[in-house]
Amino acid sequence: MRHLLNQTENRQLLLAEILQDKDDWITLSELSKILDCSVRVLKDDLAHFKNNFTELAIETSNNGIRLNKINNTGLKSFYQHILHHSTAYNLLEIIFLEEHISVVDLIERLYVSSSTIYRLIDQINEVLEERNFKIETNPCRIVGSESDIRYFFYNFFHEKYSGLEWPYPNLDENGLDLFLNFFIKFTHMDADFAYYNIFKTVSAVNLIRYKQGHFVNISNIHVNFDEIIPDLTVYQETFSYFEETNQVKVDNMLIQQIFTPYISEEFSLNYERLIEKTKTQQKLSTEVAFLDDMLEDLSKTHQLSLNNKETVLLNIMNAAYLEYKEPRSGYILHNHNLEFASKIESEFPFFYKNLYQATKNYRQLIGKPLIDDGIFFMMYTIFIFWEDLLPELRRKFDKIKILVISDQHVSHSKTIKDIIEYEFNEQIVVEVFNEMKLDSVVFKTLPHDIIVANFPLPVLENCRTVYVENLPTFFDLSKIRKQVDDIILERMP
Repeated sequence: MRHLLNQTENRQLLLAEILQDKDDWITLSELSKILDCSVRVLKDDLAHFKNNFTELAIETSNNGIRLNKINNTGLKSFYQHILHHSTAYNLLEIIFLEEHISVVDLIERLYVSSSTIYRLIDQINEVLEERNFKIETNPCRIVGSESDIRYFFYNFFHEKYSGLEWPYPNLDENGLDLFLNFFIKFTHMDADFAYYNIFKTVSAVNLIRYKQGHFVNISNIHVNFDEIIPDLTVYQETFSYFEETNQVKVDNMLIQQIFTPYISEEFSLNYERLIEKTKTQQKLSTEVAFLDDMLEDLSKTHQLSLNNKETVLLNIMNAAYLEYKEPRSGYILHNHNLEFASKIESEFPFFYKNLYQATKNYRQLIGKPLIDDGIFFMMYTIFIFWEDLLPELRRKFDKIKILVISDQHVSHSKTIKDIIEYEFNEQIVVEVFNEMKLDSVVFKTLPHDIIVANFPLPVLENCRTVYVENLPTFFDLSKIRKQVDDIILERMP
């Protein structure tokens, strides 16, 4: 959706991406050729970064320029910066949140002329045509395919805002949190911080559209919650608070509209439920058998252990259903799945080739479009859920051989050897954050020395932070190493 950005925004975004990917110096002359612009324009862009986006710290020298990568932030921050300052995306967000806003009010909010507003809406509608929705004016509202509208804004809010922000002024966050927690407990959904953040974004967008009187097709949802709600007396206080703070009534229609797609028959909350459905659905049984064979074949071909096959299989099946229904499968500016796949291809080309083809074959079986965006989404899903996949693939590389020589004594060499082995094997304890709630209070209670995250974090007083764009690069690992070394120095008596 970069077509909605103006020429300057697109160029600055590409400039930031080039600098992020390049650790070495690059001259302005080289950059001007890549970006097809003058050196003067580049200098203006760099001045803009310096004055308006301090997270992109640019170093300059006689060798050119390079990005001074800050530990707790990265390129995601710049994508968010672009989305926060893009007039086109701000216009879309305002109309989404404040349906029926007038053009006059938009002019005042965006500080542009009437002709600019109408021209911008025409440009946006031209781009959105392939998304099956558009903006209508006087009053302004977003109309078209309801599922496509929701999917676009799932991705938009997920990409523009972190899980620590609340961008929906007309929704009460506490009330929604309580209601979502009811659903998680009721369905026994396995939710951590990342999954809850996505679930919350989807639910918030759905609730906004529901309150505005827009509905999606729910013919594939067979549970009638009107028959269940009277028995949920333990949750009545939660329901009442949610109803009061968000001006809605908890009933079958609301639950189905908010929690679609998670209550569809096509979504399986656990592996047991998936297998139970295969007993009566031959097509589903065929798909499960295909995936089982596919995973086993990948495991044997590449001599990889597959200890959690059921988990991987379940999540591939759910990913296939959730494609175009939640933000992990799409993007606005930051194509996370493409970036992830590119790193896998560069590091493990043979495995990548086989995984790509296997995923493509599966998509063909289930009738999904054979497009890279969809294939990369499924590959990403397989990679993150396959237990120990990345370490096993990396262990297949020939080990780096280090020879230690001392001109003092062989025992000196052994001492150096012991230190090197200790540094790279036994120095750290790594844990994974698997709670749903994460905010400033939680940060203060965490007992860890270093937090590594793939999204920008605030500067924390009680621990160090390292931002990893996707898979840790050697540069990322060196940042972690630097933090570890600094902590060791601080702890020395």
